[in-house]
Amino acid sequence: MGQAGSSEISIFGEGEMEAEFEKHGGNGNISVKDLISDGYDLVIDLIIRPTRAKYTLDALGPPSFELEDPLTQAPIYVSRTDRVVLNERQLGLACTHWNLLEDDRVTVKPAPCLIYLHSNVGSRKDALRVRDIGLRLGFSVFAFDFSGSGRSDGIYVTMGWLESSDLKYILDDLDACDSVTSIAFFAHSMGCYPAILNVASRSQQTAELAIKGSPIDAIPHIFRKWNVEPYAKRITGLVFDGAYSTMDQCIDDLVLNVKNEGFGAPKLVLKAAAHFIQKSVENRTGVRLEFLRPVDVAAAIPSIPALFVCGSVDKYVGPAHTHELAAAYGGPCAKVVVDGADHYSPRPTQVYQLSMLFLRHHLTSSSSSSAINEAAVSMSPLYQSQLHTILTHTSRPSQH
Repeated sequence: MGQAGSSEISIFGEGEMEAEFEKHGGNGNISVKDLISDGYDLVIDLIIRPTRAKYTLDALGPPSFELEDPLTQAPIYVSRTDRVVLNERQLGLACTHWNLLEDDRVTVKPAPCLIYLHSNVGSRKDALRVRDIGLRLGFSVFAFDFSGSGRSDGIYVTMGWLESSDLKYILDDLDACDSVTSIAFFAHSMGCYPAILNVASRSQQTAELAIKGSPIDAIPHIFRKWNVEPYAKRITGLVFDGAYSTMDQCIDDLVLNVKNEGFGAPKLVLKAAAHFIQKSVENRTGVRLEFLRPVDVAAAIPSIPALFVCGSVDKYVGPAHTHELAAAYGGPCAKVVVDGADHYSPRPTQVYQLSMLFLRHHLTSSSSSSAINEAAVSMSPLYQSQLHTILTHTSRPSQH
């Protein structure tokens, strides 16, 4: 999904790929590797080992800085803390927490926490897209590199499967943090599945999280039990940007995209390539991509407002994924289609403003509409109107 890979991943032994191709209706006498290796290597690398985001800690900004409240012009004092949280596999997750400070510029101010979840080609540095907007609206901002990404330990990304466990350990850590009063999410691309799975799991207080008609291993093992004790931190709102509905469809779209970009192979070869990709990922990571079906989990989130964002020209995760997820979502939700936007490019600033005001509005049941309207004054009339519609729609009981 997004950046060119290398041809260094080789899963199949001599003749194995041809045998697999023959099994799926092809002619084993032809050189299948010659036919599909370029497209296969491209897609497999984009899924589990994309170009790794590299950055220095300095790129995350200064350890302390000052912003200005856009309404009162009062100073907002911020500190940045970097630390490492170990996940279930004892891999270090590189984390950053931007906290609001009291006027003494030392004491951390209790605040709702916005967690930014990056894409398969991203890192915690991407949180800078929403950081200052969130801080000005009264959130602290937390971001981390999933295992296999950025400066965290690990080799592969798994499009959300193992990353879901990463997020659970982060949430467990934040649950014990006195300065965090509640939690909201801004998830992009791969980061959406971990958010959906964790929030759905937290919503199951009396039963196990399960996918109807699927085996028990269709969700990561760490989520195969109900939460006996409720979490201390309430989750108040969710933004999903570029979320996929199922990885099966995502892979089919990726393979088709390879063909549309000039890879001249028959449809049968491309279908075989999709099968090879699933097998390759399972061999490398132990993850079965066909189990990644957030659309089947979204209904288990009953009451948390969600905003689904997508690009109108996203060729990796098209708008159909967003529409399917929104239709399946169990709580109140709304959609924003960003005209002319693709999958990975940053959204216009006003889209981030709209998203953050959506989260700010849903912090409490008594959030002030006038305060939100004042904060939205810098947005264009089109986005102000869109925000009003979204807030009205998601403040009522669920309806799609």
